[in-house]
Amino acid sequence: MKSYKWIKLYHEVLDDPKMGKMSDHLWRRTIEFFLLAGKAERGGELPPIEDMVWTLRTTEKEIMKCLGELEALGIVTLGEVISVTNFEKRQESYLTDAEKQQRHREKQQENYEVLPEPVTNVTEESNNEVTNVTKESNTVLPTEVTNVYPRLREELREDKDKEKEIKEKDLSAPAKTPEAKPKNKESPKKVYGEFENITLTDQEYQKLQERFPDCFGDWIEKLSAWKESKGKKTKSDYATILNWARMDKAKNPEVKREDTGWKRAN
Repeated sequence: MKSYKWIKLYHEVLDDPKMGKMSDHLWRRTIEFFLLAGKAERGGELPPIEDMVWTLRTTEKEIMKCLGELEALGIVTLGEVISVTNFEKRQESYLTDAEKQQRHREKQQENYEVLPEPVTNVTEESNNEVTNVTKESNTVLPTEVTNVYPRLREELREDKDKEKEIKEKDLSAPAKTPEAKPKNKESPKKVYGEFENITLTDQEYQKLQERFPDCFGDWIEKLSAWKESKGKKTKSDYATILNWARMDKAKNPEVKREDTGWKRAN
């Protein structure tokens, strides 16, 4: 991912109706989410909720409320992960010459490899030169060594003979078949929902039943209708339902009444 020490904020924000109709508080939170996405360096993905709560010195309920409003405006995407919509695409658009040079330098630094120390003018006492050294590029080339003392030449020949003998032994030996390692196979996913677009494993379905015994079916149907109407896809329907349920709980916390017990606050 690219390293965003700063992010682009386009002039069109001033004329964008979605931004213009926001409250001052939500407008500020939107810019802060943009900055958090740039700092996270994950293509627009926002940090975990608990990290944002600490960084912005606020509460989980307030963060969830702002994210819900921004999702309705299409500015953030809520699902298995929370991300700023089209963040990386917009940050990489219309780069200036200076920005292009900076990106190029970063790419060169990432792909930089340490080369061997350059070798030049390798000679013996008798001025016999090693012919596998190029002076122009200062790079040792993989060629034969010639014009060396007879003793050195004999040692090189012996080393080559040993290498050849080892290679022949390796070729003659039967290849060992690697042992197959058992794979952790996940249970196949089954289709649920009115529009048959929700996929859950048996374990995920059972966990939803245990966690939401009274409304797990409602959550499945809600996600099914949302995906069908929005044309959306999720990496994990199970994770998305958990995330939605968490947001719903933050928006509607439970309060305790002495006469009837626990109920949702209006």
